[in-house]
Amino acid sequence: MKKAIYLLFPLIAASLAGCVKYNGQGKDGPTSGSGDTSKSTVPEEPAIDVTYYLNLGPNGLYNGQPGTACGVNIEYGVKIEGKSGDALPTKGTITSSQYNVELKYWVLDGTQDVITSVPRENNCVFVAMFGPIDSKARTKDIPDSGFGIKFGDDTYYVGTTAGKERPGAEDEGRDQLKITDAYFLKGESFTFINFSNGDTWADDASIDPYSLGGTDEHSTNWLLYFRVDGTKYRVVKDFTSDEIYIKLKYNDNLIWFK
Repeated sequence: MKKAIYLLFPLIAASLAGCVKYNGQGKDGPTSGSGDTSKSTVPEEPAIDVTYYLNLGPNGLYNGQPGTACGVNIEYGVKIEGKSGDALPTKGTITSSQYNVELKYWVLDGTQDVITSVPRENNCVFVAMFGPIDSKARTKDIPDSGFGIKFGDDTYYVGTTAGKERPGAEDEGRDQLKITDAYFLKGESFTFINFSNGDTWADDASIDPYSLGGTDEHSTNWLLYFRVDGTKYRVVKDFTSDEIYIKLKYNDNLIWFK
Protein backbone atom coordinates (compact mmCIF):
# COMPACT_ATOMS: atom_id res chain seq x y z
CA MET A 1 0.00 0.00 0.00
CA LYS A 2 1.29 3.43 -0.81
CA LYS A 3 1.98 5.66 2.12
CA ALA A 4 -0.87 8.10 2.72
CA ILE A 5 -0.11 11.78 2.54
CA TYR A 6 -2.09 14.05 4.82
CA LEU A 7 -2.48 17.65 3.87
CA LEU A 8 -2.65 20.47 6.32
CA PHE A 9 -5.69 22.72 6.09
CA PRO A 10 -4.60 26.36 6.72
CA LEU A 11 -7.14 28.80 8.06
CA ILE A 12 -7.80 32.00 6.18
CA ALA A 13 -5.26 34.57 7.37
CA ALA A 14 -6.42 37.97 8.50
CA SER A 15 -5.51 40.80 6.18
CA LEU A 16 -3.26 42.62 8.63
CA ALA A 17 0.15 43.57 7.32
CA GLY A 18 2.88 42.18 9.55
CA CYS A 19 3.89 43.87 12.79
CA VAL A 20 4.79 47.32 13.97
CA LYS A 21 8.54 47.42 14.51
CA TYR A 22 9.70 48.32 18.01
CA ASN A 23 10.73 52.01 18.11
CA GLY A 24 10.42 52.06 14.33
CA GLN A 25 13.50 49.88 13.89
CA GLY A 26 14.00 46.39 12.54
CA LYS A 27 14.67 43.40 14.75
CA ASP A 28 18.41 44.02 14.52
CA GLY A 29 18.28 47.79 15.06
CA PRO A 30 19.62 50.48 12.70
CA THR A 31 22.31 49.61 10.16
CA SER A 32 25.47 51.47 9.39
CA GLY A 33 27.38 51.83 6.15
CA SER A 34 30.75 51.35 7.80
CA GLY A 35 32.39 50.07 10.94
CA ASP A 36 34.00 47.00 12.39
CA THR A 37 32.28 43.86 11.07
CA SER A 38 34.13 41.48 13.36
CA LYS A 39 32.07 39.37 15.75
CA SER A 40 31.46 40.78 19.22
CA THR A 41 29.58 39.66 22.25
CA VAL A 42 26.17 41.39 22.36
CA PRO A 43 24.19 41.16 25.59
CA GLU A 44 20.73 39.67 25.24
CA GLU A 45 18.05 42.34 25.03
CA PRO A 46 15.57 42.35 27.91
CA ALA A 47 11.96 41.44 27.24
CA ILE A 48 9.60 44.27 26.42
CA ASP A 49 5.83 44.65 26.71
CA VAL A 50 4.09 43.83 23.42
CA THR A 51 0.54 43.42 22.17
CA TYR A 52 -0.12 40.57 19.77
CA TYR A 53 -3.07 38.70 18.29
CA LEU A 54 -3.87 35.03 17.77
CA ASN A 55 -6.02 34.41 14.70
CA LEU A 56 -7.86 31.16 15.50
CA GLY A 57 -10.26 30.98 12.56
CA PRO A 58 -13.91 29.90 12.89
CA ASN A 59 -13.18 26.52 14.51
CA GLY A 60 -10.21 27.31 16.73
CA LEU A 61 -10.55 27.48 20.52
CA TYR A 62 -8.36 29.20 23.12
CA ASN A 63 -8.72 27.47 26.49
CA GLY A 64 -11.96 26.00 25.18
CA GLN A 65 -13.42 29.33 24.04
CA PRO A 66 -13.82 30.61 20.46
CA GLY A 67 -12.10 33.77 19.30
CA THR A 68 -13.82 37.14 18.99
CA ALA A 69 -13.50 40.18 16.74
CA CYS A 70 -10.33 42.09 17.60
CA GLY A 71 -7.41 43.90 16.01
CA VAL A 72 -7.82 44.78 12.35
CA ASN A 73 -10.08 42.47 10.33
CA ILE A 74 -9.70 39.54 12.75
CA GLU A 75 -13.09 37.92 13.18
CA TYR A 76 -12.05 34.99 15.39
CA GLY A 77 -9.09 36.13 17.44
CA VAL A 78 -7.55 36.66 20.85
CA LYS A 79 -5.73 39.83 21.91
CA ILE A 80 -2.86 39.27 24.30
CA GLU A 81 -0.77 41.72 26.28
CA GLY A 82 2.48 39.88 26.82
CA LYS A 83 6.25 39.99 26.63
CA SER A 84 8.67 39.53 23.79
CA GLY A 85 10.17 36.07 23.96
CA ASP A 86 6.97 34.50 25.29
CA ALA A 87 6.31 31.08 23.78
CA LEU A 88 3.19 30.97 21.61
CA PRO A 89 0.48 28.65 23.00
CA THR A 90 0.62 24.99 22.00
CA LYS A 91 -2.06 22.47 21.08
CA GLY A 92 -2.73 21.89 24.78
CA THR A 93 -4.16 25.42 24.96
CA ILE A 94 -5.31 25.76 21.34
CA THR A 95 -7.86 23.18 20.25
CA SER A 96 -10.53 22.88 17.56
CA SER A 97 -14.27 22.40 17.62
CA GLN A 98 -13.84 19.91 14.76
CA TYR A 99 -13.05 16.25 15.18
CA ASN A 100 -9.64 14.96 14.09
CA VAL A 101 -8.06 18.41 14.03
CA GLU A 102 -5.22 19.83 16.10
CA LEU A 103 -2.90 22.84 16.04
CA LYS A 104 0.21 22.15 13.95
CA TYR A 105 2.06 25.49 14.05
CA TRP A 106 1.74 29.29 13.86
CA VAL A 107 2.65 31.52 10.93
CA LEU A 108 3.19 35.26 10.91
CA ASP A 109 0.27 36.81 9.08
CA GLY A 110 1.02 37.64 5.47
CA THR A 111 4.09 35.37 5.37
CA GLN A 112 5.01 31.70 5.38
CA ASP A 113 7.24 32.15 8.42
CA VAL A 114 6.66 29.60 11.18
CA ILE A 115 6.75 31.38 14.55
CA THR A 116 7.22 29.79 17.99
CA SER A 117 7.84 32.82 20.22
CA VAL A 118 6.80 36.47 20.30
CA PRO A 119 9.26 38.89 18.64
CA ARG A 120 10.16 42.38 19.88
CA GLU A 121 7.45 43.92 17.70
CA ASN A 122 3.99 45.23 18.46
CA ASN A 123 0.67 44.18 16.95
CA CYS A 124 1.89 40.97 15.31
CA VAL A 125 -0.81 38.58 14.14
CA PHE A 126 -0.10 34.86 14.37
CA VAL A 127 -2.34 32.57 12.34
CA ALA A 128 -3.16 29.11 13.71
CA MET A 129 -2.52 26.35 11.20
CA PHE A 130 -4.53 23.21 11.87
CA GLY A 131 -4.25 19.72 10.45
CA PRO A 132 -5.54 16.17 11.03
CA ILE A 133 -4.63 14.22 14.12
CA ASP A 134 -2.55 11.40 12.69
CA SER A 135 -4.14 8.63 14.74
CA LYS A 136 -7.55 9.42 13.26
CA ALA A 137 -6.49 10.54 9.81
CA ARG A 138 -8.17 8.96 6.81
CA THR A 139 -6.33 7.89 3.69
CA LYS A 140 -6.74 8.17 -0.07
CA ASP A 141 -4.50 5.17 -0.70
CA ILE A 142 -6.33 1.84 -0.65
CA PRO A 143 -5.20 -1.80 -0.71
CA ASP A 144 -6.02 -4.42 -3.33
CA SER A 145 -7.90 -6.56 -0.84
CA GLY A 146 -9.68 -6.40 2.49
CA PHE A 147 -12.54 -4.27 3.76
CA GLY A 148 -13.03 -0.80 5.17
CA ILE A 149 -15.13 2.36 5.13
CA LYS A 150 -15.43 4.68 2.14
CA PHE A 151 -16.49 8.33 2.59
CA GLY A 152 -18.22 10.54 0.07
CA ASP A 153 -15.05 12.56 -0.52
CA ASP A 154 -13.18 9.38 -1.57
CA THR A 155 -11.22 9.03 1.65
CA TYR A 156 -11.08 5.75 3.54
CA TYR A 157 -10.51 3.82 6.73
CA VAL A 158 -8.83 0.47 6.09
CA GLY A 159 -9.64 -2.44 8.39
CA THR A 160 -6.89 -4.63 9.83
CA THR A 161 -7.32 -8.37 10.45
CA ALA A 162 -8.70 -9.08 13.93
CA GLY A 163 -9.35 -12.87 13.91
CA LYS A 164 -12.60 -14.72 14.39
CA GLU A 165 -15.67 -13.38 16.16
CA ARG A 166 -15.69 -16.32 18.60
CA PRO A 167 -12.26 -17.94 18.40
CA GLY A 168 -12.17 -21.59 19.50
CA ALA A 169 -15.95 -22.02 19.58
CA GLU A 170 -17.65 -24.80 17.63
CA ASP A 171 -19.01 -22.08 15.39
CA GLU A 172 -16.23 -19.50 15.41
CA GLY A 173 -18.46 -16.98 13.73
CA ARG A 174 -17.48 -14.23 11.36
CA ASP A 175 -14.03 -13.14 10.26
CA GLN A 176 -13.30 -9.70 11.68
CA LEU A 177 -11.47 -6.56 10.62
CA LYS A 178 -10.86 -3.70 13.00
CA ILE A 179 -10.72 0.09 12.58
CA THR A 180 -9.56 2.24 15.50
CA ASP A 181 -9.94 5.93 16.35
CA ALA A 182 -12.45 6.90 13.67
CA TYR A 183 -14.39 10.14 13.39
CA PHE A 184 -17.61 10.98 11.56
CA LEU A 185 -18.94 14.46 10.83
CA LYS A 186 -22.56 15.56 10.51
CA GLY A 187 -23.66 15.80 6.88
CA GLU A 188 -21.06 13.50 5.36
CA SER A 189 -21.85 10.10 3.87
CA PHE A 190 -20.12 6.73 3.99
CA THR A 191 -20.45 3.09 2.97
CA PHE A 192 -18.62 -0.12 3.75
CA ILE A 193 -16.37 -1.32 0.94
CA ASN A 194 -14.78 -4.51 -0.34
CA PHE A 195 -11.42 -3.33 -1.67
CA SER A 196 -11.02 -6.48 -3.79
CA ASN A 197 -13.79 -5.54 -6.20
CA GLY A 198 -14.91 -2.04 -5.17
CA ASP A 199 -18.37 -3.21 -4.06
CA THR A 200 -19.99 -1.02 -1.40
CA TRP A 201 -23.00 -1.50 0.83
CA ALA A 202 -25.17 0.31 3.37
CA ASP A 203 -28.31 -1.07 4.98
CA ASP A 204 -30.02 -1.35 8.36
CA ALA A 205 -29.33 -5.06 8.70
CA SER A 206 -25.56 -4.56 8.56
CA ILE A 207 -25.41 -2.54 11.80
CA ASP A 208 -24.99 -4.51 15.03
CA PRO A 209 -27.82 -3.37 17.36
CA TYR A 210 -25.33 -3.30 20.26
CA SER A 211 -23.47 -0.46 18.51
CA LEU A 212 -23.01 2.97 20.07
CA GLY A 213 -24.55 2.14 23.42
CA GLY A 214 -27.18 -0.34 22.28
CA THR A 215 -28.19 -2.71 25.10
CA ASP A 216 -30.05 -5.53 23.33
CA GLU A 217 -30.71 -7.08 19.94
CA HIS A 218 -33.53 -4.63 19.25
CA SER A 219 -31.60 -1.45 20.10
CA THR A 220 -31.42 1.33 17.51
CA ASN A 221 -29.11 3.75 19.33
CA TRP A 222 -26.99 4.01 16.21
CA LEU A 223 -29.81 5.88 14.47
CA LEU A 224 -28.96 8.86 16.69
CA TYR A 225 -25.65 9.13 14.82
CA PHE A 226 -26.23 7.95 11.24
CA ARG A 227 -29.02 6.60 9.07
CA VAL A 228 -29.47 4.82 5.76
CA ASP A 229 -29.91 7.28 2.92
CA GLY A 230 -30.46 5.32 -0.27
CA THR A 231 -27.25 3.41 -1.01
CA LYS A 232 -25.19 5.09 1.72
CA TYR A 233 -25.26 6.13 5.35
CA ARG A 234 -25.74 9.80 6.20
CA VAL A 235 -24.16 11.11 9.43
CA VAL A 236 -26.70 13.10 11.48
CA LYS A 237 -24.45 13.93 14.45
CA ASP A 238 -20.70 14.34 14.95
CA PHE A 239 -19.23 11.33 16.73
CA THR A 240 -16.09 9.28 17.19
CA SER A 241 -15.61 5.55 17.66
CA ASP A 242 -12.59 4.04 19.37
CA GLU A 243 -13.20 0.67 17.75
CA ILE A 244 -15.21 -0.52 14.75
CA TYR A 245 -15.41 -4.21 13.90
CA ILE A 246 -16.39 -5.32 10.40
CA LYS A 247 -17.68 -8.89 10.88
CA LEU A 248 -17.85 -10.83 7.64
CA LYS A 249 -20.09 -13.76 6.76
CA TYR A 250 -21.74 -14.62 3.46
CA ASN A 251 -25.05 -12.72 3.26
CA ASP A 252 -24.75 -11.85 6.96
CA ASN A 253 -22.16 -9.10 7.44
CA LEU A 254 -22.40 -7.15 10.69
CA ILE A 255 -20.69 -3.94 11.76
CA TRP A 256 -20.20 -2.99 15.41
CA PHE A 257 -19.34 0.57 16.54
CA LYS A 258 -18.00 1.05 20.07
